[in-house]
Amino acid sequence: MRIGLDVDGVLTDLEGYQLKYGKKYFLKRNPNLKINAAGYDICDIFHCAKKEREKFWTKYIWGYCMEKTVAGAAEMVARLRAEGHEVYIITGRAHTTEAGPIGNLFRKMLINRLKKDGVQYESIHFVSESGSAEDKVKICEELGIDVMIDDKKENIEALDGKLDIICKDASYNQDISTQNYTRVFSIDEIYDELEKLSSKYTREGRHQVFQVLTHEERKGFSDEELRKYFSELRKFQVTLPYDSKKMKKQERRYRVVAKIGGAIFKIVYNPNIFNPENFQCEGSAIYVANHNNYYDQFPIIAAIGDKPIHFLTATKMLKLKRGFFYKLTGAVSVDREDKNDRKRATEDIEKIIIHGGTVFIFPAGRTNREKVKILPFQPGAAAIAQATGAPIIPIAVNDNYKRGQLCVRAGQKMYVSPTDDIIEKTQAIQDTVERLIDENDAFLKEKSLRKRKKA
Repeated sequence: MRIGLDVDGVLTDLEGYQLKYGKKYFLKRNPNLKINAAGYDICDIFHCAKKEREKFWTKYIWGYCMEKTVAGAAEMVARLRAEGHEVYIITGRAHTTEAGPIGNLFRKMLINRLKKDGVQYESIHFVSESGSAEDKVKICEELGIDVMIDDKKENIEALDGKLDIICKDASYNQDISTQNYTRVFSIDEIYDELEKLSSKYTREGRHQVFQVLTHEERKGFSDEELRKYFSELRKFQVTLPYDSKKMKKQERRYRVVAKIGGAIFKIVYNPNIFNPENFQCEGSAIYVANHNNYYDQFPIIAAIGDKPIHFLTATKMLKLKRGFFYKLTGAVSVDREDKNDRKRATEDIEKIIIHGGTVFIFPAGRTNREKVKILPFQPGAAAIAQATGAPIIPIAVNDNYKRGQLCVRAGQKMYVSPTDDIIEKTQAIQDTVERLIDENDAFLKEKSLRKRKKA
């Protein structure tokens, strides 16, 4: 789809800003002033003359231009573009159509704000503030816009019948004369409506977008279809919004914490580390292990070294004292009881891997309170390995936190191909970790036997 996106009132909270600073400005002059919250313009809201309006904006326009775009806007736009849609900014921002230094300044301020907030687009188009409705109709026709997202009543009425319209809800647009639009209340709802419309345009053959399919939806695919699907999926994952600067910053912190913490842990516990070459992996990887104790990540970190790892951790763990370090070093949290949060966490992990990062997952999903050899593994890690192509490195750690009695052992890399059965592969990974556990136990028994013989 070709999507037209307004700025003021859609990407910014125009209504909130005008009410907040308008009250501060006008009520100071007239405490008994009655406010018309349903007004669009400052003159309508605060019953003032145009001269007073100009005085207000002369004082507050700079602050408004510096306001961040609403939360989630940049991510929504990036996701739309990653899915193959084209996004065009079409705005009637004040002064942006003027010639000379003032117009140039306001255009640059908006462009810089969008850039700073990470709002991406194909091109930006400025229309006159007073004649925005007519100008927007013309621009939409020239660009071949399929759907326009706007908040201004006059614009929506002028676009009626010419394309699909999404109206961002505000107090000032409750009395739109046409019914041919969809009203939304948040950035998330804008994306949801666009997703519904995308299927319409796909059916019409106007635009094809990549569709992420569930395991059930892929049933019946041939081997060739599966290979093609996962190849396209990885291309799609690369285009998803990803804050590389943030990740690099978190990984630098991780190196410092791991280097210091790992050294201290080795001094205190002197863990037995087996197959050290298997812990090392160039590029992205998915480390998995059995889970006996809340502290299992520490002997694993000591074995791996300072290679940056993004741990998948339960959201509740962030409330603990060490939760500060999880947040600081780029751990991905998940509420396993929340289906949507599980989906979000999976997407975050896949993006880290696709961009060359490394993650750690406890496939059992919880600690082994039953004290059996190993809890059943969930298929999430195998599914992520299949989606990203990253190798799985199986690890076994025992639950004996006494000096010299702690064992950490890594197996060889395991890959999940596009044609593998996820359940069968998950069981194979679990079997490998279980074999490594047995090797740890055998070592400790032999060590204990030697000690008794010496005694």
